[in-house]
Amino acid sequence: MLERFWVLGRMERLSQEVWERWEAWFVDLEETHTSFPALVFFRSPQPDHSWVTAAGAVLDAASIKVSAVADVDRDVQAELCIRAGYLSLRRVADFFSIPHNPDPTRGDPIAITRQEFEDVYFRLARAGVPVRRISSWPGSTSPVGGSTTTPRSSPWPR
Repeated sequence: MLERFWVLGRMERLSQEVWERWEAWFVDLEETHTSFPALVFFRSPQPDHSWVTAAGAVLDAASIKVSAVADVDRDVQAELCIRAGYLSLRRVADFFSIPHNPDPTRGDPIAITRQEFEDVYFRLARAGVPVRRISSWPGSTSPVGGSTTTPRSSPWPR
């Protein structure tokens, strides 16, 4: 997603076109999927589409944007999207008694490896996306951590 927005010259529009819309979607998701829990199990007619995977892809993109893309200004809207997503998925998980760390802290284990992060980081750099220098494992700063219930497969083609 980040690479595509960069190539299309639309990085400055991520806030309006992605982060704001997904923040609202996460708020709606929490309400609908805990009020009508059967919705959690509804599948798309497309076998390769999943609301869980889509949510994970957006949260991963927002986390990479916040942690690795060199911006002049802080991307507060991406941070708000991450927070809304984290809270909504946590509340859906709570509703279904899916175990997760209820109070994650900096340094807790996350679901991606250093190598997976670096693959994305260097792919963005090769595409020309301005990346910031990463001196420590960014998972320790990710507000998403390992609390989402997304599939473990990578959303980025290799």
